[in-house]
Amino acid sequence: MSDDLERRLAEAFHRGSLPTASDRLVESLERVTERPIVRRRSHSRPIVGVLAAAIALAAIGAWIVTGGGRPSQAELPPPSAAPAASATTTRVPILRIELSGPTTVTPAAMDEVERILKARVDATGVADATVARTSARTLTVELPGVTDTEGIRRLISHPGRLAFVPLGSRQVSEGDLVDPAQFPPIFSGDQVASAAVGQDQTGNPTVDFVLRSDAATAFARYTAANIGTYLAITLDDTVITSPVIQNAITDGHVQITGGGPAAFNAQDAAELVAIIQSGPLPVALQVTSATVDAATSS
Repeated sequence: MSDDLERRLAEAFHRGSLPTASDRLVESLERVTERPIVRRRSHSRPIVGVLAAAIALAAIGAWIVTGGGRPSQAELPPPSAAPAASATTTRVPILRIELSGPTTVTPAAMDEVERILKARVDATGVADATVARTSARTLTVELPGVTDTEGIRRLISHPGRLAFVPLGSRQVSEGDLVDPAQFPPIFSGDQVASAAVGQDQTGNPTVDFVLRSDAATAFARYTAANIGTYLAITLDDTVITSPVIQNAITDGHVQITGGGPAAFNAQDAAELVAIIQSGPLPVALQVTSATVDAATSS
């Protein structure tokens, strides 16, 4: 090696412009140059150590943020919402009732209308049926589970005037109208003490009722004196039945089976009993049908 090359190598090592040499190489150079070479300590960390330190710091930072390794509240997944109750929608029939009688109706008359409607609706056996007053002149009847409201509409709209009408020799048929001015009744339905559905000897439905004491006495006298004549029982001036009086009826117990060739069916008998039991309406009603949606949770 030339003197000039040796000198430049030695100076480069002294300036630190070359990487740190091993001890063996330094000693060899010192022997060549006969000048001590300063060993420089490397301040750089091995790359593996640096990565390990970074990983350790990251782990410590995570521990500090999350509180000892537990996930923070912000990191928790949002609680799942409670499942909403499922709902189904059903159609509930509504009968809307408006008084169509006098322009003014007393509170007492309205109370009587409500009582009669409740009694008639209850007689149908419809579960959860309700009657509610919505104004001074209107009511509603809700009929859950009912698909055909016509029978109930007819039942509650009947004025309900029952009458026992002597016809003499005049023969009429079921459904005929009888003019009360021409054929005055012996007495009206308010003289009926009780009514029930019964059966005749052939098993057909009947309506059996018991007269009050004064009516029973008047009826006994009339039937005894008019055997062989016609007697109509009417509802709202319409003939229900018009049998021929066969003998005196002295005990006040009356049974009717419906006039014409067809006897009462069970529904007819039940409706007539409900009307007799509830009594006549004090005012006329106008009834319209509608339906509303009702949601039920499941």
